[in-house]
Amino acid sequence: MLPILIMIMFGIFYGGLAYDRQLTLTQGAREGARFGATLPTAPTDDFFDDVFDVALGAAGRHVDASGTDFFACVRFVPESGTPTTRTRGTGPPGACTLQGTPPSGPHLQVMVARTASLELVFFRAQPLVRGEAFARYEGPS
Repeated sequence: MLPILIMIMFGIFYGGLAYDRQLTLTQGAREGARFGATLPTAPTDDFFDDVFDVALGAAGRHVDASGTDFFACVRFVPESGTPTTRTRGTGPPGACTLQGTPPSGPHLQVMVARTASLELVFFRAQPLVRGEAFARYEGPS
């Protein structure tokens, strides 16, 4: 019984760590989306860089912005509906596909992701943990 109990305890522990990482990434995405939605400048390369900096800074304890173990995506969708997307980091193909339902009108979508490490006695996995947020754009078009 002890080996089974130990495996269950490790599973709970690593599952909790992955959940904590996901919550932190979601908070970073929210901070970045809210910051970008209220910037008083039109979306330019500097605009996207500022949004990345805020999002990755808010998710800082789980994302090393100088490393390659994360992926971030910022998408600005103007009134015309033709989005502009910028990415940072390395991610799997299609990783910038945002899963939530965006608001109507101009909006900003931010996603921050990284791989988690789940290690049990005889099992090892590295799932992609992601956080995403949407915010209605309030700046100039």
